[in-house]
This record gives sequence, C-alpha cells and structure tokens, in this order.
Amino acid sequence: MLATDDYPTRTIVHPPRLRGGLGRGLFNMLVVFGELVLHIGLFFKILFIS
Repeated sequence: MLATDDYPTRTIVHPPRLRGGLGRGLFNMLVVFGELVLHIGLFFKILFIS
C-alpha cells in the first residue's frame, strides 16, 4: 500500500470512527494482543523444540 493512497480514505473514514471509536479501538487491541500471544507462543515453541 502506498502512503499517498492511504490519505484520502483516512479522511473519509475519520468521522464514523469518532462514533464507534472506542469499540473499534478495543477490537483492534484485542486482535493485536491475540497476534502477539500467537507469535510469542510460536517463538517459544520453536525455541523449546530446537
């Protein structure tokens, strides 16, 4: 994705995000946290196997 393509969509998406910002932020945090746990789990699995 190019940075130039990201700016127009960001300005369009901005007003609705103010209304549902908290829920979406929490959801994003959950997804990021889940991915972190998954990656750390895989990392330790690889460490202990080898």
